[in-house]
Amino acid sequence: MSFKWKHLLEQGGGEIDSKEYERLEGIANALDYLSFLRESYSTPSDAEGKTWYANDAVSRAFYLMCREAEWAIHHLVGLAEGGDCGEPLLDPRADDPRDAQGLQEAGAHIARQPSKLDPIVRRLALTNVLTAFRPAGTSLGPLLFELTHSLRALDTGEQLPLVTPESSPQKAKYRIQLHHLSATCFEEFMSASGKTLEDARAFLTECYGYRTRHWRQRLLEQPYGLTKVEVVNSITLARLSGEIVKKSKEYPEDEFLSEMAKQALKDYGPSAVREDGAAYKSLMGFDVQRDCTERS
Repeated sequence: MSFKWKHLLEQGGGEIDSKEYERLEGIANALDYLSFLRESYSTPSDAEGKTWYANDAVSRAFYLMCREAEWAIHHLVGLAEGGDCGEPLLDPRADDPRDAQGLQEAGAHIARQPSKLDPIVRRLALTNVLTAFRPAGTSLGPLLFELTHSLRALDTGEQLPLVTPESSPQKAKYRIQLHHLSATCFEEFMSASGKTLEDARAFLTECYGYRTRHWRQRLLEQPYGLTKVEVVNSITLARLSGEIVKKSKEYPEDEFLSEMAKQALKDYGPSAVREDGAAYKSLMGFDVQRDCTERS
């Protein structure tokens, strides 16, 4: 903790127990680091360096907010389960019909397994939180205002400009691109962890029902959807994860490395490949009784 924050805490008066002091110390350290990032932003002249600082700052600020206000986020998300909005009732004469019991538990459940809920509930959960994020005067206020209304309009069957699909000549739509990227990352992971490229591609063809060898190049050249940076970063993470698995086999006594390897296998291992391949086949209307391995 910096001297400034330590001094403020010590001068605040009253006793602070060790747990609370540890929490406040974590906040102080995070704020100090955010100040460091803001000051460092002007140092690099290239876009890559500035983007690194900006991304790290927003990521850490968001993490700090979620850590300190997770209880509040769960409350706002929990309201969505009952179809309620997250805005406070401004008229003191009106009775608030919302039930406040069990909202945090409901919100935590929604946050853990959102895909199992109706899209209307998921959109309302998002808009409840986003509405609280759009205080007047912040630079994101107008964008968040537009986004929340665009999401709510979908409930009535209306598509506002922000969520209206673009007419695009791109053959591979976004969900297909995501599966192509997953397959490309699986290939990178398997190669980095010790499998031959031939074996990796054979397994991918079996799981996806299509030859996947050209998907990497298509992702890097496509003008719409996933950007080149997103593709390169995802492939890089897959390669690094594969290298961790390979290294863990060389040093089985390293417990930390073994735990990282377990997570990598969970993210990129055979089960993940089969699951994504099955979802891709379903998306493509794939007939499992038909041999489509020659299609690309």
